[in-house]
This record gives sequence, structure tokens and C-alpha cells, in this order.
Amino acid sequence: MKRADAPVSRAVVGGAVSGLPHRWSNLVIAVTAGTAALYLATAGQWAPGAAKSAGVFALFALGPVVLRVLTGCWPRSHVLRMMEAFWLLPVVTVGHGYLGPLVDAFDSRLMDRYLAQADLRLFGHAPSVTLSHVTPAWLTELLLICYYSYFLWPAALGALLWWRGRRAEFGQYVFALTLLFLANYVGYVLVPAVGPRFYLASAFPAPLEGMALAPVLDGVMRLPPFLRDCFPSGHTGVTLTVLAFAWRFERVFFRWMLLPASGLILGTLVGRFHYGVDLLCALPLVLAILGLATAVVRLEPAPGQVSGHRHVPALARREQPA
Repeated sequence: MKRADAPVSRAVVGGAVSGLPHRWSNLVIAVTAGTAALYLATAGQWAPGAAKSAGVFALFALGPVVLRVLTGCWPRSHVLRMMEAFWLLPVVTVGHGYLGPLVDAFDSRLMDRYLAQADLRLFGHAPSVTLSHVTPAWLTELLLICYYSYFLWPAALGALLWWRGRRAEFGQYVFALTLLFLANYVGYVLVPAVGPRFYLASAFPAPLEGMALAPVLDGVMRLPPFLRDCFPSGHTGVTLTVLAFAWRFERVFFRWMLLPASGLILGTLVGRFHYGVDLLCALPLVLAILGLATAVVRLEPAPGQVSGHRHVPALARREQPA
């Protein structure tokens, strides 16, 4: 049995890499960020800070267009290609802080009352309050550290797929993350909530306690300018999405991530950031987005019809026998 000449995580078309491009992600970013900027510049211009947020979202919308033009002019520039591929990273890290005027302009009423009531109906109690009575200080601190690892895993898996040249897998991964962040941001606009740490503060027996770092870690999470980001749980949704792609494409990464990721999800409750219903609603959202990302992959034109090149499945995992 002969082995194929190269790993088949990519498809070859006239010597070029084919598969789901990250430009699907950038198209979604350009359209949605542009829509947000337009809304804030018109109907939502009365909200405090609307002009600044509109400007930021406009830059997010223009970024993919500018980078696409630049990569067309200098196609061999690795820096430009990486900037275009990882455009989601600055959008989500910076954009989150500018969601406040958008939420204010749409509907600024907090929905914590309804989320807290949903927890009582589903569980008979508030999960974060119950956990505060039974979680020891050392475990609280450990789970908060896991909670902060949320900022590591999505970028780490993306960088690994990109570094290994798995462009098709990278494109599908970034597209799924883009859809998930978009769905989360829509949730923050439609269901703004500050979470149990604020709304149910009087129900907890004491402030969040750990061994040494817990007060600092808890305090840092009170600093962001936008705090109405409770429903659905973005930490849960993003972590589950990264785990799903790691299981499919990078099993070693999955094994390293699984335990701290489990602590991260539990930390959303122990850290008093989320209601139980926030986590429950994240699961079907993730499943829907994974299905949608897979469906879009199947819309890619098959490269096998190009003369002189065999078709190689874009998302195959192993080398195939000739």
C-alpha cells in the first residue's frame, strides 16, 4: 500500500490550498459590525458613548475589506495573511467593551429577575448560592484560575491549526467561533443581565473566598466596562466549541485541555458569574453552530474536478492509501 505524498488535511487545486476559508468569518464580522455601527449612528445615537462605539464597530467592519485588498496586492506577505485570518481576535477582545451603548440603545432593562426565577423552577435553588455553601476555599481558587484560562484555549487551538498548515480546519474553526460570539452578543443585547454576583449578592453567606488569589481574580472581573454579559454563558459556549474542534482535529490538545476546561465551566457558577440556565442554553447553541459550520463546509466547491489533481477531502484526518 502506498501512502499519499502529503497529509490530506488540505485539498489541492492547481497547487493552492482549498477548504473553508476564514473569509467566511470575516464576512460575518463585516456585515454584523457594520450593521451595529449603522444602528448606533442613526436610531441609537442618543445612547451615551454611541458615537465612539459606532466608530469602533465601523473599524471592525472595514478591517476585513482593507486586509483583503492588501493581501491581494501582497499575496506573499505572511503578516497580512495572519492578520486577515485572525481578525476575529481583536474584534472579540476589544469589541466586548463597546457593547454597552448598543445594549442601552436597544433595551437597557436588566433581565436577571427572569433568569433567577428560571433557576428556581429548573433546579429548585440558585446553583451559585448553593455552591457557595459547599465549595472549599482551595477549590474556589483553583476553579477561578481555570476560569481565567478561557482567554488561552481559543487562541491556542487556532494558532496550532494555523501553524500546522491545516487551513481548512482552521477556517471551519474560526467560522464556528465567529457565529458563537455573534450569538452571544445578540443574547447580551436581547437579555442583558449582570449575574448572581451582583443581583443575588445578599443571598451569599460571604464574599468570594479563596486561598490568596481569589479576591484579586474576582476583582479583576469587575473592571470591564461592559458587565451585562450573562446570558448565554459565553465561557461555557466557547469552551465547548474549542473542545469539540480539539477532539476532532487535535486529540493531544484535547487531553491537555479537558480537565481545566471542566473546571472553567464549573467556575462560572462557583465564581458567581452565571445562572444555571445560562449554561444550559449554551449547549444547544453550540450544537446548532457546530452543525451550521459543518453544513457550510459542504457548500465548498469540490476541487477534484480540476484537471491534473485528485480530490482530497478537505477535512480528512489521516493520510489515505493510494
